[in-house]
Amino acid sequence: MSKKQDIDKPTGEDMVDLLVAAGIDPDEIADAFGEEGIGDWDEEEEDEDYLDEIDTDKMIRAISTTALREGPDDFCEFVSANFDEIVEGNKMDERVGDILLIGYKIGLAQENGRSANDLGVLFYMGQIFKQDYKQATRLYKKAYRWGHYQGLINLGYVYEYGRTGEKDYAKAYQCYSVAAALTENYEAIYKLGDVYARGYLGKPDMDTAMELWEKSYDIAQRPPQTAQPAFRIAQQYLKPGKYFDPEFDPLHALRLFQEAETGLRISVALGHPYYKERLQEAIEGQRQARKVLDSTSK
Repeated sequence: MSKKQDIDKPTGEDMVDLLVAAGIDPDEIADAFGEEGIGDWDEEEEDEDYLDEIDTDKMIRAISTTALREGPDDFCEFVSANFDEIVEGNKMDERVGDILLIGYKIGLAQENGRSANDLGVLFYMGQIFKQDYKQATRLYKKAYRWGHYQGLINLGYVYEYGRTGEKDYAKAYQCYSVAAALTENYEAIYKLGDVYARGYLGKPDMDTAMELWEKSYDIAQRPPQTAQPAFRIAQQYLKPGKYFDPEFDPLHALRLFQEAETGLRISVALGHPYYKERLQEAIEGQRQARKVLDSTSK
């Protein structure tokens, strides 16, 4: 993004920029819009469900046409499917970020919760746009108000890690617990387990934490969603903690660490580099589990 912009809704200038990027002459805008919406697309030329190579002009056109002819949820899905390429394209040409932002603005103007959440994530992570925790927080709150509960979970991270000020574990607990109650979301549930495991509200309660992690694991069902609860459970079966003493089971721990590795590799490949450290921890957990198994089999 080349300049600071108001992101609440697209301006007239934004829409002109989007039309130009999509290859529509603004002087002929009356002909471009009709009862059937935007027409005259070259479908063969604009088959852009996936951007296979970095061509920024082609990318900008694909982003803009998707923003104009698809709904906000489909636009967010398009960005997710092509995220790695869009990140690389923006490094080459910051017009990519400018057009991308306008696409999200259209969703915000329609009070679309996913648009608010996904844009908030970009500001939170500093991917494509300059890192801005306050902007991310504002967008997460909008996402939650507009019915997208992932925004509430993400807001919990803001409070847990004190991204906009002091850490506030009580508010983090509120976010995770409400999201877990409303949606039974696997992420909300394992983060709620973290609150108990880390003693954010008092003495650590590993019994409750394990119950929540196992529930999260059951709800997630498959990688990459199972990665985080599997990793947490595996740690307990390999190295029982001070407040929780499960049956020592390094073989079960090894299997869970392997599942965690699979899921974390998928997450990293999908454009989430912040999982690389946890991935290495899962690999190290396997090494430790094998070491214990080798020593007991002699």
